[in-house]
Amino acid sequence: MEKVEVFYEGNLKVRVRNKSSGDLVMDLPREMGGSDTAYSPTDLVGVILAGCVMITMDFMARRKGINIAGSRVEVSKEMKDKPKRMVGSISLEFFMPSGIEHAQRAALESAVGACPVHNSLSPEIEYKIKFNYA
Repeated sequence: MEKVEVFYEGNLKVRVRNKSSGDLVMDLPREMGGSDTAYSPTDLVGVILAGCVMITMDFMARRKGINIAGSRVEVSKEMKDKPKRMVGSISLEFFMPSGIEHAQRAALESAVGACPVHNSLSPEIEYKIKFNYA
């Protein structure tokens, strides 16, 4: 991994800098005291999971000659406070392009469990996964 720098800018805002990828800003929602002008760190957990699953899915799809260009995923997350404050659930709803045969779908859907981010997250997180095929 290339070195990444994280700067605290004040007012609950953090800037992440990677020389080759640019900057990413994190903030907190208003109800947590932030300005709600950027992703919260826990929002990024869901976003990073979705991105990792999509990349893993494409890696698997290419091996089978399946084109998933045009796919998208809608991400949401819910927090929980007990027994500790943490991400309680992450919902991923995939919208897949046309032309994917029924027999190919299970292989693509297995990308969720093959994603290294998914495998690195707490087993306490509940996952709500839905696939929609055109």
